[in-house]
Amino acid sequence: MNSQWHDFLAAQGAVFAQDTLVHFGQPEQELQAASQGTIMADLSHLGLLQAEGDDAVTFLQGQVTNDVRLLDGSISHYAGYCNPKGRLLALFLAFAHHGRLHLQLHGGLKEAVLKRLKMYVLRSKVVLTDVSDTVVRLGIAGPGATALLEKCFGSVPQASHALVTSPQASLLRLPGAVPRYEVLCVPEHAAVIWSQLQAAATPVGTDAWEWLEIQAGIPDVTPATVEAFVPQ
Repeated sequence: MNSQWHDFLAAQGAVFAQDTLVHFGQPEQELQAASQGTIMADLSHLGLLQAEGDDAVTFLQGQVTNDVRLLDGSISHYAGYCNPKGRLLALFLAFAHHGRLHLQLHGGLKEAVLKRLKMYVLRSKVVLTDVSDTVVRLGIAGPGATALLEKCFGSVPQASHALVTSPQASLLRLPGAVPRYEVLCVPEHAAVIWSQLQAAATPVGTDAWEWLEIQAGIPDVTPATVEAFVPQ
């Protein structure tokens, strides 16, 4: 996690286990807020890999299960990363952000996946980097999430997996019965955005956000389940 961002969250009452924001002091109340109200969460527990260069699209097109060519900066989609036997090594939320392709995945897998991807670059004109600490990601969810983000940013993505960009941040619409969004910004803007959102959203920890992921039916591959599934 970016150290500046870590210190800001700690000053807001965040409780950390290593680099994961566990809760803000009231885990049971935070879970209740996630089930009934509008919440906001730091998503630094998720890894974020970046691919840039002339061959970034063609390289990833040959590595992941879904069509990377569709990622034009207006949509996102999920994509699997498999071993030669077709078993999942990781599951990505893939999107283009500021002209570069990004793959968001379980934080415990980012180093191994990045190392494996780099093995296949060969002569491709693509640079793969871990940008987990240079892009702050916030999750916003709940019945008031859409109105809150419209107040802060103006334009908000309406359909699941849609993406819009404002001068301050990029916003992804995440799937689920309850409105859910992901906000991406640079660390220098994160504190101001957090303060604006906190006016109408309850800060929660990682467990509460992952509960919402489960409610939305979003699968995941963790270090304990690498190669346990096939993408069918």
